Amino acid sequence: MASVSDDVILVLGKRRLRLTMVEVNEIYSRSVTSSLQARTLHSELKRAKRSDPGKREVDVTEQMRQELLLILDAIE
Repeated sequence: MASVSDDVILVLGKRRLRLTMVEVNEIYSRSVTSSLQARTLHSELKRAKRSDPGKREVDVTEQMRQELLLILDAIE
């Protein structure tokens, strides 16, 4: 079973969204082929996945946030 330290935190302004590695991998796989902002999100998720546990945070810019919403909508 994965521990909380395996999770990735998306920092959305003042909000922090904790994602499991399964969720991160789904977003990661869908973000590679889209716009520049989506590719930036993809790159940041890749970096976070490779980071040490407890240091897996992604500061999501407003542009990245819009792409994240599109990706999450497509997942639903």
